[in-house]
Amino acid sequence: MKVSVCVITYNHELFIEECLISILSQKIDFEFEVIIGEDGSKDNTKHIIQKIQNKYPGKIQLLPDEGNLGMMPNFIKTLNACTGEYIAVCEGDDYWTDPNKLQKQVDFLENNQDYVACYTDIQHYFEKDGSTIDIIQDGIDTINISDLFIKNYVTTLTAVFRNGLLKIHEEFSSLSIGDWPLFTMLSQYGKIKRLPLITGVYRIHDSNYFQAKSYQEKKLKVTEATEFLYRHLHPPYRSLAGERLVDHYYVLAVLYGSANQWDAAVEYYQKMQGLISNAWSIKVLRLKIILFLYRVRNKIKL
Repeated sequence: MKVSVCVITYNHELFIEECLISILSQKIDFEFEVIIGEDGSKDNTKHIIQKIQNKYPGKIQLLPDEGNLGMMPNFIKTLNACTGEYIAVCEGDDYWTDPNKLQKQVDFLENNQDYVACYTDIQHYFEKDGSTIDIIQDGIDTINISDLFIKNYVTTLTAVFRNGLLKIHEEFSSLSIGDWPLFTMLSQYGKIKRLPLITGVYRIHDSNYFQAKSYQEKKLKVTEATEFLYRHLHPPYRSLAGERLVDHYYVLAVLYGSANQWDAAVEYYQKMQGLISNAWSIKVLRLKIILFLYRVRNKIKL
């Protein structure tokens, strides 16, 4: 099998048909399979999948129902079921727009063995008012692991990557976000290419898991993922995760301190101390002022 398309879905009855038809309409000269992790939806998502499965026999594998596992365990379960040489990803509420998407990306990876993945630009579609915006990463060509600690450039719904490079760690299932850690772990083994074309649409709606989070919640989730990377990246790359953790811990300490949640502020300050470098001296000074007020107020010694 050349390509496995990993599709995770939950309560996507309004979107799943468009998603699957966009995948099944790909014009390719190789074999591919669609592996679907349907996570115990409470709507008609599973029924719609089964109808399409019957219409396209031999193309879709709907994984056995194990109830509602949660987003990350379901993602890992579905990834592990993929047998293709390459894996593509498209969540059930997104869809592809270029029928030549997979062929272009597989051709690139076949001809460029030093790359572990490739992705493209996307369009955002806002369900609330039907508006769209093209998300173009001008100036970006090739990214490496250090780039991914600045920003998660990889648009997951367009990504294709080499299968078999990673053994998914059990702890991965406890994370709240999976795409950025996945591509960061992959980038230990090679480069990632941006192809300058739009091949998919990312829907923004009320049910989007990460979009619905507050800034502080998002920061906590990203910090959690960065801690995972700090523990599991190969030694030459762990310092990259450590540098980002200093930044995350600092922001969280300030956020909690500003909200008078001093115990949490101190916790993140102490975490930061173990990773600190001279580049952070100004931020540390500002934090020490905040914590000085805390010590005076509560008459404790850190």
